[in-house]
Amino acid sequence: MYFSYTVIYVSDVESTMNFYKNAFNLSENFLHESKQYGELNTGDTKIAFVYNSLAQSNGVKFVKNDLKNDAPGFEIALANKNVKQAYQLAIKKGASFAGSFCIGQAF
Repeated sequence: MYFSYTVIYVSDVESTMNFYKNAFNLSENFLHESKQYGELNTGDTKIAFVYNSLAQSNGVKFVKNDLKNDAPGFEIALANKNVKQAYQLAIKKGASFAGSFCIGQAF
């Protein structure tokens, strides 16, 4: 068995994917023509985004992600050899600081 992907339920799949692509230099693997499901490449594992209503129509019960609320109970960690530069790019592209990161950590 191996870890294939993480799915995040969002209110706008395409905008969310564009943010992750621009802020974290990720490439698009797939975006369904309905724009209700998409995947980004992160190496061997994918990050997938599903439109809230689509997830709910499949019987999935969850608390919607909303910037006005506390962060959800999980974290996605992206590794980069130049953490400071990656952090600065993410902030420039609209990310907000929500914790800590390790500058100069060996990978």
